[in-house]
Amino acid sequence: MAPTWPRAKGSISKNAPATTGDQIAHSLNFQANRTPSPLSFEKARNLEMSLNNFVVLYVDDEPSNLFAFRAAFRKHVTVLTAASMKEGLIVLDDQPVDLLITDQIMPEGTGLELLQRTLTEFPDLQRALITAYGHLELVKQALNDGKI
Repeated sequence: MAPTWPRAKGSISKNAPATTGDQIAHSLNFQANRTPSPLSFEKARNLEMSLNNFVVLYVDDEPSNLFAFRAAFRKHVTVLTAASMKEGLIVLDDQPVDLLITDQIMPEGTGLELLQRTLTEFPDLQRALITAYGHLELVKQALNDGKI
């Protein structure tokens, strides 16, 4: 018979059987003292190294959005930020970038305009547009003209 533990007042059962760590691990499909294979360590290390070399430029005129983006992704990729379309273009000219993410609505131009301006000079650049406004025409235009 399994040992019993006293339960706190209000418990469903006063003397329910105790559960060992091995039983919990087994029920969660974990293996006790499982050591990952060296291959999985190598895959994880390679993925981490490739992401560390991945450079993302995020362009948004809202400082809080720039701060939040950097905080969320800085441990996974190299994050560059720009507070305007003009700043974003300067960053793109200064260093290689793998992914450009831009907000749509900005004071000196739209994100779609920024995406369009980068098409010829940076053809291999991955592009993404974010917006709080879900206009179908904007989505179509971004897909066709901004090549996202």
